Amino acid sequence: MRKILEISGASTLAEVFPKFELYMHGGVNFEPYRGQFQALFPDQNIQFRNSYNASEGFFASQHHQDEVGMQLLLNNDVFFEFMPLDQLGKSTAKVHTIEEVNLQEDYALVISSSAGLWRYLIGDTLQFTSLYPH
Repeated sequence: MRKILEISGASTLAEVFPKFELYMHGGVNFEPYRGQFQALFPDQNIQFRNSYNASEGFFASQHHQDEVGMQLLLNNDVFFEFMPLDQLGKSTAKVHTIEEVNLQEDYALVISSSAGLWRYLIGDTLQFTSLYPH
């Protein structure tokens, strides 16, 4: 973004993109960068939204800026299962479907996808903060 300022000769990105209003991010914690980003767009009311993406697909997105959690994308060619962390590594582990999850319980995420992954434990953990929407 600083290169854009250099090339354009503008002092802020707001001069280059005056109607910029949404920044989607994911994969890393955005908070350490928020101040730097806002300095590039002073006096603009930009919405920042987090997404939960991986090489296996897009799993969730933040629907409201004022909420920390993200909403699962349940109609996106990924079937989700949730393994309670105390079951991790057990050969007879109990795995839950979306209808069986509980609030504030730690789960390991298990996915199956139309791309050919079958009951793949991706290595991420999550907690539900809402049961509707999930």
